[in-house]
Amino acid sequence: MARKNHRRITRRPAGRGRQAAPGRDLEKETLAALLRSHPEVLHVMEKHGVTFCAACYLTLFSPIGKVSGFHAVPDKKKFLADLRAAIR
Repeated sequence: MARKNHRRITRRPAGRGRQAAPGRDLEKETLAALLRSHPEVLHVMEKHGVTFCAACYLTLFSPIGKVSGFHAVPDKKKFLADLRAAIR
């Protein structure tokens, strides 16, 4: 019988994620990629009204610039600034 590799999923403590690259373009990064590398940004998304359910693949796999439009974020620049601050 073939043996399967099981990866243990662990959550990094808040603020211990990968550091943001200086020229990182958050608008083009997908929400799923950002959440994978920086789970601590969940509070920023909630603050700006960006929510998703388990079936909302459109939000998870879209660029953050489009996500802000899908969720009618009133101040896109503030949203991006808050995300950048959260991942530092």
